[in-house]
Amino acid sequence: LVDEDIHPRINHPSLPTIYPPISQYLFLLANVISDTTIYGFRVISLIFDLLTLGALLALLKVNKLPSWYVLFYWLAPLVILEFSLSSHHDLLLLPFLTIALVYQRRKSAVGTALFLTLATLTKFIVALTVPALFLAFVGRERLRFALTIVVATVLIYAPFWFLFEPRELFGSLFDYLSNWQYNGSIYTLF
Repeated sequence: LVDEDIHPRINHPSLPTIYPPISQYLFLLANVISDTTIYGFRVISLIFDLLTLGALLALLKVNKLPSWYVLFYWLAPLVILEFSLSSHHDLLLLPFLTIALVYQRRKSAVGTALFLTLATLTKFIVALTVPALFLAFVGRERLRFALTIVVATVLIYAPFWFLFEPRELFGSLFDYLSNWQYNGSIYTLF
């Protein structure tokens, strides 16, 4: 999707993308919808915002909380500004992560792991939640959880293995982790 109009204006166009496969699939879909504007991504953002609302309603139901609590998300200024107006990428992981939490409350290791993998392969930072959700299960359920993550990750990454060299498979993730100063405060903490 490298072009002469948008690509030169992104941050650090010389680095391969940091975004994992699910994000890249969604970016491709946005490009199919509208290849020269942000509107394709805005359409996807709207769909994912609605999916997040549905997932939050399911999470409220499974936790036996009033459904009107969903308004705390939907009317939050940050959600309105960053997701609705700016089409921030983090919105794409929210329905997956929320559904993973619904499955965790229902004690489904496979469902939790599958949706957690989808969220993680939308944005890698979600991987920080894997240990906590892994520990929510015991015995064979932990094994199912781990195997689901491995199998889902392999299947989702499979097309990329044929398109990229091993070093490029994870984009610029290793550049960000090893010497990246763009997120200076986070980098310093780690």
